Amino acid sequence: MASPLQFSIRALLIFIAVVAAILGLVVSARNQARVQETRNILKTVGLAYHHCVSETGSPPAKIADMNWCGCGAGALAAKVIKDGLVVVVWNANVRTSENSKHVLGYATSVPTAGGPVLMADGTVKTVTVDEFHQLPKVPTIADETETTP
Repeated sequence: MASPLQFSIRALLIFIAVVAAILGLVVSARNQARVQETRNILKTVGLAYHHCVSETGSPPAKIADMNWCGCGAGALAAKVIKDGLVVVVWNANVRTSENSKHVLGYATSVPTAGGPVLMADGTVKTVTVDEFHQLPKVPTIADETETTP
């Protein structure tokens, strides 16, 4: 027959296992929420970027251009870029047919950890580190004028 001490140790081990499982679920939920928040931020940046192009006829060349474009998304986009949470390609030609293949922006952690990237067509997809480094960045207006004969 088991002693009371054996029951106590067994109960303690079960308790520890349950707590560890719950903590794992909490950490997982927080990570998923963080990824979703980053995806939403990138979508907002994409909306602001495309809105600037629609309003002015040319892509934004700097943070101030995003802020100036007159849409509510522009101020948030400018803030997350200024705060260093997101990197964007300035002067990007987002009016090409290859937009779904080119990166327009990404969270600063993506080059070393993978994660969500903003494609030039405004969609957001999740990539690994290797996939990120293989994806082309969207061509800029300057790139296109330099290669035009």
